[in-house]
Amino acid sequence: MKFVPSGHPAILDFAEPSIEAGEVAVAAIGAGYSALRIDSSQENVVTPLKNTHSSVIELRGIEKIYPGPGPDRGFMALAGIQLTVQRGEFVAVVGQSGSGKSTLLNLLAGIDRPSSGEITVDGHSLHALSERALSAWRGRSVGIVFQFFQLLPTLTVAENVMLPMDFAHRWPLRERRPRALELLDRLGIVDQADKLPSSLSGGQQQRVAVARALANEPTILLADEPTGNLDSRTAHSLLELLGNLAGDAQTVVMVTHEQAAMRYAGRVVTLRDGRVVDADDVDADDVAHA
Repeated sequence: MKFVPSGHPAILDFAEPSIEAGEVAVAAIGAGYSALRIDSSQENVVTPLKNTHSSVIELRGIEKIYPGPGPDRGFMALAGIQLTVQRGEFVAVVGQSGSGKSTLLNLLAGIDRPSSGEITVDGHSLHALSERALSAWRGRSVGIVFQFFQLLPTLTVAENVMLPMDFAHRWPLRERRPRALELLDRLGIVDQADKLPSSLSGGQQQRVAVARALANEPTILLADEPTGNLDSRTAHSLLELLGNLAGDAQTVVMVTHEQAAMRYAGRVVTLRDGRVVDADDVDADDVAHA
């Protein structure tokens, strides 16, 4: 299984399909990789563990420091983050550029690790997992919706939605296309299933991206500026969709800079200089230049 990043000669080469390779591949595709070959012959099914508690995300004392050029230098992207998100909650994370929004999203996705503190998602202590375990957890428990869709142009809409199932072996092979069609039908675009992404509108492509993110029944759905590449009418439709998903008990955490998008969330968390700002201390600059 090989993946080539667009415009870059490097190749990620996985000698054989495996859970850990598959999850790395999922992350690679999100970063702009294009699949050259996909082996979907495996039928192992990985069943995610379910947490019975109402809180699905808990961050305690989270700090993230990126090292600087000197031994005592570094940039603190997040400091003392305490945050709890309930199951089925729709949370919008806002803040100015550089406030730590993307860093927080990367930590929740298991793409990055905190410098200190504890992250628990659905009973899994992410900070304590090995790289292999974290990779496997990410593939079956996290769905990510990107601003620029990140659909593979040579795969049909249905094949794009099936891709996470192929990598994580979350569903038996015979069930993957029916599940993809079910998700596309739920999002109102099942009639586009056998078309290539290039023939779809921006709003339709983003709905495909949401369907792909939901493919493995993730514990959390993370949306990184999901309306940033959409017109206002299409953005309104997408935000309503995310709200409806939360109404169906899907936990959604969305990073956004658009004030209109915040109205759809059940709660808004504001970051400033890497810290959560109390609701009473939020000012217009925290969201106006996010």
